[in-house]
Amino acid sequence: MVEGDAKGTCFLLAPIGAPRSEVRQRSDDVREFVIRPAVELAGYRLARADELAAPGNITTQIIRHVIDAPLVIADLSGANPNVMYELAVRHAISKPVIHVTTDARHIPFDIASYRVIVIDVQDPAAARRGQNLLSEAIRAAERNADRVDTPISAAVNVAGVRRRLSLEHAEEAPQEAGVLSALADINERLKGLEY
Repeated sequence: MVEGDAKGTCFLLAPIGAPRSEVRQRSDDVREFVIRPAVELAGYRLARADELAAPGNITTQIIRHVIDAPLVIADLSGANPNVMYELAVRHAISKPVIHVTTDARHIPFDIASYRVIVIDVQDPAAARRGQNLLSEAIRAAERNADRVDTPISAAVNVAGVRRRLSLEHAEEAPQEAGVLSALADINERLKGLEY
């Protein structure tokens, strides 16, 4: 395996937990047996919040990495609030992010329609499959770095289309107006659902 850092840092958003806790062990296993090999093979250096050594405000450092890193991997396992907050920042700037989890049953609603790689470190063959899927996702993220689709970018794009399709232009683009009407209807129906 090639020790990577030619492409910069891939920042890992992950629930870390206390030393020797179950959360920490799971997070470390996912990082070491699946994520690190795929990331380094792709030419990146992997970093996680607990590995940042520079003095200063840790939250500011984390957010700076979330914003500046050419690639972010978000481990959604356990729906950790810090991970979700940091992921929202990454989604807001529409830069490449790959979602992973160890529990496909508990993917947050707002992310459930996006591709999430399920990782199983308890089974070596499954861990290898997860590593291969992650390698493929990294290549895809690199190819499409300027076209990142996130829940926030999708909402902003819909809002932009709505602005462009004022009532005076609706007759010129009836198909787009129909799509917007359908989206508005779906949005109203979703408001009543609990998630």
